[in-house]
Amino acid sequence: MKAHAFTLVELLVSLSILLILLWLVPPAIEDFGETYQERVFIKQFENDLKLVQASAQATGKYSYLEINTPDKNFYQLSCPGNEHLNVVREIPKNISTSGIPIVEYKGETGNITTFKEFSKITFNSKKYSYKFTFQLGGGRYYVKVSKN
Repeated sequence: MKAHAFTLVELLVSLSILLILLWLVPPAIEDFGETYQERVFIKQFENDLKLVQASAQATGKYSYLEINTPDKNFYQLSCPGNEHLNVVREIPKNISTSGIPIVEYKGETGNITTFKEFSKITFNSKKYSYKFTFQLGGGRYYVKVSKN
């Protein structure tokens, strides 16, 4: 009776397929991690904008979100009257910024203080570009996401 076993050719083919699959997996995982980090950052930034606006409305004092202009690797929240909300957050290294460095909300109304133009902040990553456009006087914004 013949013994059931794999031939050398079958073993080499299966090992080469396994090696190819293992070679392809790390770049996919790294790419997924970067896009996940971008999505989390953008969501956190949107939440911080809402928080600063709510603080301005609640305290009646000007509140603002400022992007560090020399390095542009972090942004800070400043909420007078709610000092426990003041925080500095890091911008991921794979995201670059352009546009206005500060978003300021008026006290009581929560409207955005602008300079007679639509304020814009753009976050650029390897794959996507997120453009925040702030409306005059309303304290609202919209985000345009586009592929690079």
